[in-house]
Amino acid sequence: MDLFPELLPPRARPRVLMHVFDAGTAHCGRAEDLGKPICRMSCSRCKVKSGWLVFDTISEAKRGVACPKCNPPGTPGVLNADYLERQDLNGKPPAELSP
Repeated sequence: MDLFPELLPPRARPRVLMHVFDAGTAHCGRAEDLGKPICRMSCSRCKVKSGWLVFDTISEAKRGVACPKCNPPGTPGVLNADYLERQDLNGKPPAELSP
């Protein structure tokens, strides 16, 4: 029980996180990324998926990243929309990849 509840700052809304659904190890790309874990992330709420992201540690990847579609703009740690798969941005696959 708080003596002065009106003095407490308002609590931030919880972030919606994207979590790992596919993972591996970087074997090509920039020299500083070789051997680091790479993961694709997915949001269980809006079903958006990211492209391959490079992380420094496996623990960092398992913590998740904030979903850019489900969280309001300005939320700390939100994944840049450039890393989302192109077919998820407009709801359909790009024409050059369609059969």
